[in-house]
Amino acid sequence: MNIWQTPIWGLGKTLSLEHPEFATTCLDLSADRLDNETAKSLLQELLTPDQENQIAYRRGVRYGARLDYSQPVQTLANAPVTLKLNSYGTLDNLALVPLASSSLAPDEVEIKVRASGLNFRDVLRALGMMRDIEESLGIANSAKDILFGFECAGTIERVGKQVSDFQVGDAVIAYASGSLASVVKAKATLVVSKPPELSFEEAATVPVNFLTAYYGLLKCAQIGSTDRVLIHNAAGGVGQAAVQLAKLKGAEVFATASPPKWDFLKSVGIKHIYNSRTLEFAEQIMADTDGKGVNVVLNSLAGQFIDKSFDVLAQGGRFVEIGKLGIWDEQKLQALRPDAAYFPFDLGEMDGAKISAMLLELMNLFKEGKLKPLPLKAFPITEYVNAFRYMQQAKHIGKVVLSFQNPENCLVRQDSSYLIAGGLGALGLQVAQWLVEQGAKHIVLTGRSSVKPAAKEAIKQLEHSGAKVSVVQADISHQEDVKKILTQCPNLAGIIHTAGVLADGLLREQTPTRFHTVMASKVQGAWNLHLLTQDLPLDFFVCYSSAASLLGNAGQSNYAAANAFLDGLANYRRAQGLPSLSINWGPWGEVGMAAKLSSRLKAQGWGIISPQQGLPALDYLVKHGDSPQVGVLPMNWSKFLERMPENWPFWDNFQTNIVKSSQEQPALLDQLKATLAHERRTMLMEHVRSAIRKIIGLNASTRIEARQSLFNLGLDSLMAVELRNNLEKSTEHSLRSTLLFDYPTLEALVNYLLQEVLILEDTSAQTADEETTTSSQVFEELSEEEADILLASKYEKLNRLLGNI
Repeated sequence: MNIWQTPIWGLGKTLSLEHPEFATTCLDLSADRLDNETAKSLLQELLTPDQENQIAYRRGVRYGARLDYSQPVQTLANAPVTLKLNSYGTLDNLALVPLASSSLAPDEVEIKVRASGLNFRDVLRALGMMRDIEESLGIANSAKDILFGFECAGTIERVGKQVSDFQVGDAVIAYASGSLASVVKAKATLVVSKPPELSFEEAATVPVNFLTAYYGLLKCAQIGSTDRVLIHNAAGGVGQAAVQLAKLKGAEVFATASPPKWDFLKSVGIKHIYNSRTLEFAEQIMADTDGKGVNVVLNSLAGQFIDKSFDVLAQGGRFVEIGKLGIWDEQKLQALRPDAAYFPFDLGEMDGAKISAMLLELMNLFKEGKLKPLPLKAFPITEYVNAFRYMQQAKHIGKVVLSFQNPENCLVRQDSSYLIAGGLGALGLQVAQWLVEQGAKHIVLTGRSSVKPAAKEAIKQLEHSGAKVSVVQADISHQEDVKKILTQCPNLAGIIHTAGVLADGLLREQTPTRFHTVMASKVQGAWNLHLLTQDLPLDFFVCYSSAASLLGNAGQSNYAAANAFLDGLANYRRAQGLPSLSINWGPWGEVGMAAKLSSRLKAQGWGIISPQQGLPALDYLVKHGDSPQVGVLPMNWSKFLERMPENWPFWDNFQTNIVKSSQEQPALLDQLKATLAHERRTMLMEHVRSAIRKIIGLNASTRIEARQSLFNLGLDSLMAVELRNNLEKSTEHSLRSTLLFDYPTLEALVNYLLQEVLILEDTSAQTADEETTTSSQVFEELSEEEADILLASKYEKLNRLLGNI
């Protein structure tokens, strides 16, 4: 292949920008078909020109170039992020947002989070069910103030001046508010070294659950081998930790859980299992203990469940309360059970020194193998909504964990080397840092110049992180130099070509020397790297191209052409079955060749890419990108497109999609008002059906019958809260808190919304057999016991969360 046969699209774009009066056209003809058909294609373009100015012919078919728009993808990598809530009500209001850096107190450490535990409290806070309590206590004055997460495992990033027990890089476990973030600060006293036997995900199951169970059972109740212990919700996080601790002390365990989780409890050796959804457990426990009852209760239930739990507590017993709603006060205790020791508590109100001591005691038990991490269900942090919904639906046993690690998508191998061409420049050093953070242990940096002081300092930091950095002074435009470089790359697994030189000037001022200066590293360098590594099993071959080759840029005809070659090479390699990616970067703001031009570029509509934006994009494209060529451009498109020539077909699809992406769907209420009266009911029913499927977690193909009980489909009290909040937002009306209990079928719910909330005329015809079922009729289908349980479960789950479960 002759490298110059690749069409230089970028040069044509730049020429069109500089000299639109020339009406230039770029014609790409297949290099392997130089025949009469090719000549006819060329003649046709000369004789019948049109507005298409970038054309390709393949097998007689004429193609025109079009730019496609892709929505930005939320990614993680170097940029610190935290999970925040835009507004109360639904889990879809959660989002990962940039986390601003802040100073570190002398007694604090900063932790790079690898895994964080999820708790019921997080779910209830997102749904707004903790709003009144937290606002009254000054914990969170608005949804955006909420810090999600209470526990995590990770590695130390920074240490405060007064901290001597930890060093950068130490693997730790922490009890820390706001831990659902890639970086979190914590008091050093609330941090302990992670036992090497535990993975980061396993370690994240420890703090909240084991601290709660440990303090409640061992410190408060002081259980022993002669005790019978009732553990409510024993399949949950605190419940499972409590089971382990009770067994460690030789106590006999009595457990409640929902029936689907009984088999699991049996598998861990529990013999006495009861239903946590009915009050029958009390009578059954008294029968199984010959009327003696239990010595210790660990409670997280509410209402009558508390009273019944006291009924099974033996004289002189200990009652540990980790719930908050409807719990007994001292007056009621003295009136009804003065013999019992009562221990209500909240970890959040506990002295830090006490928590620190317990964490150390727990770590010793894990190191000795006497305790084991909880069963867990892990979600990548990018699937935070799915994780919250999984916990909301009470599907889990043990613990739900959000992981900031994603090893299955990591292409970096510790036993391989990685080559960065142009690695001594600012962009190359940023890439090196990214590779090291991915786990790379051997980096090879190349450049034509000697190492500058700033680069030396950056390399020193890379080596401090545990990587071996080799520096090779060489010119990749010379094939012999590339051969020398490759001798320093044992087991080469990836190449990132960042080298580039600018020699800007209008087209009439360009010279062969200027073109050669720019093209040497970009074109000949990339080609040499391709030729000499095409037989190696590389995981990635990434070229740092420029938006100049994608969009054109006045004064950069040589630079646009050189980068267009990189784009062509990426497509060529992909066609050969070789890994390849060419990224058309916009200008980088803090580093790189465009840093000094940022003000002028901004005025033209160009967005400036910071390393905190660019490196996550690189991370995502290398791991997930399926196209050989992608542009990364944070742009003010309206301003930028003002400078483009009119009637340029290249922009047709792009402008259409930009308009579509900026247009929001009309609000539901507006859609209903604009719809014919007899069609409104159908539209609203489909809207509600869709919301129900999403919140319950049903497939799109799952049929929801009009008169089917939503609770029989799997809706529970927490889901009912989210569904009501969702409908409040979409209908733009306040809805009663008991909405789903009053109207528990799709038909009853839609009729109520349409006729009593939105008050829109519904003229849809109904036959006698399709008469509306009223809410009272539907609710009567539930037994009185079922209705009580559904209502009680709402408070029970609030108590679970408030009890740190």
